[in-house]
Amino acid sequence: LWRELPVAPKEKTSSNERSYFADVAGWVTSALDVAVACAGLPQATASVPLMRFLWYPHVGGALPAHVDLPRKDASGIRSTYTFLLYLQDCEDGGETHMLECLDGDEALAASGGVAPGPRGVVASVTPRRGRLLLFPHICPHSAAPVVDVPKVLLRGEVMPPAPRASEEGPQDGVLVAGRDAAQPSARSIGAAEGGEARAPVRTSTSGSIACNTGSRSMPM
Repeated sequence: LWRELPVAPKEKTSSNERSYFADVAGWVTSALDVAVACAGLPQATASVPLMRFLWYPHVGGALPAHVDLPRKDASGIRSTYTFLLYLQDCEDGGETHMLECLDGDEALAASGGVAPGPRGVVASVTPRRGRLLLFPHICPHSAAPVVDVPKVLLRGEVMPPAPRASEEGPQDGVLVAGRDAAQPSARSIGAAEGGEARAPVRTSTSGSIACNTGSRSMPM
């Protein structure tokens, strides 16, 4: 499908291409929402039907550290989580790195930026076909340079519950789902393996933003 959609013109310099997709029939959102519900995250309930295919056609394509911006629905409610559904295996390169927060991040979050400076990697997710990554918009992350091309994924947003429920707590947590999705420093519930290892990771600095990562793997 991503090969058949028109390529969107670039609004800024980027190493990836994109095509927009409106899932009006619910082919994708219905499956995504099942995975989101399994995560049990209080601030994530329903995926947004307007999403985009992203692909990196050239070796070395990458994204620097940044945070994602929320989207609003017709009622003005803002999305809380980003989802990445990987559509191609990348045996080498192309990882999504979840990064530590630094002082000054909050001041730049409204524009998608982060404060300059070195950051530790909290978790690294390797692209695998069918793997789903779900994380809060406010978590800094980057995309490592691609070696196996093309790197292809579907990206979109997830909305919180109804307004009354959304006041119950902060958005928190990272979900990794799909084939071979267990990651270091992650909680893994493997349907095939049947085991469970718990090692949630929390990272923060003296700044006001802190991200929890506790990932789960499940078949898609």
